[in-house]
Amino acid sequence: MMTDATTTTSSSTTATSPMSSTTTSSSGTATTAATDPQQQPQQQQTAAPIVSSASSSSPGAAEMALREPIDGRLILAKRDPPLTCVPRSVTAFASKITFLELSHNAIRTTENLEAFTNVTELILDDNQLTECSHLPASKTLKVLSLNKNQLTDLEGLLDVAGERFPQLTGLSLLYNPICPYFSDDEDDYRRYRLRIIYRLNRLKYLDSRPVLAAERNEAATRGHLYVVSKPIALSPPQAIDSELSAYDINSLKPLPPPTPIDPNEFPVLYAKQEFVYLGTKSEGNRFITNKDLDPTARPPTSGN
Repeated sequence: MMTDATTTTSSSTTATSPMSSTTTSSSGTATTAATDPQQQPQQQQTAAPIVSSASSSSPGAAEMALREPIDGRLILAKRDPPLTCVPRSVTAFASKITFLELSHNAIRTTENLEAFTNVTELILDDNQLTECSHLPASKTLKVLSLNKNQLTDLEGLLDVAGERFPQLTGLSLLYNPICPYFSDDEDDYRRYRLRIIYRLNRLKYLDSRPVLAAERNEAATRGHLYVVSKPIALSPPQAIDSELSAYDINSLKPLPPPTPIDPNEFPVLYAKQEFVYLGTKSEGNRFITNKDLDPTARPPTSGN
């Protein structure tokens, strides 16, 4: 039941209740604002998921204030400041998330993603991922996008995807060291596709291209041969210089002088010999006869 509240005083007084709110200004005029509790659930249902950093001084913090999305979609893309890891707080309702996007951040690890076991689409484009060991074991995942990261172990990724994503139909790895899409050698990308199609035989799309029937047939027969090795990490020049500086130059000994050779021990014979070329074993002369080599036997040209 709603009641009117009227107050007259020389100072500002505020009175609130679950059903109505009364505010009295310094002039003595009282105003009453009523709110309908039935409208609050509707406003909460139409609101989009709101994410805010728990502390502005900790970019990419693992704890965030988050309102649970009711439609199963959680989008934490292009945060400011960028996320460096998956927030631990979002794992509280991870089982209700079916669409998760964390693109355009600075995420370096897949840690905390293992809780999203019911996700069907996982988008992690434009990050700094170097490993995929914590991807969730989701039997419902159909789309996995890892474009523009720093992944270097294709076989390791295929092991994880083949074991944890039995329904995966779409995979994109563009702009990663493991993807030779922009290679000068077209065969590199073809072998790369055949290897992935062989390992993940349910794929329908790979790197924004559909998987053709001809590719699937060739992958079934040759895919096991196209194993992609992990690139070898070369030592930076600074590390090489530090290794060389560890040696004591004074302890190094010069090479021994060369041993003089006795000419009597290894006699050398110099002689002159004339060689006659017969052309009997020449492949080029096999179809040339003596008549062709005799200038007097050649037929006159048409100009004469």
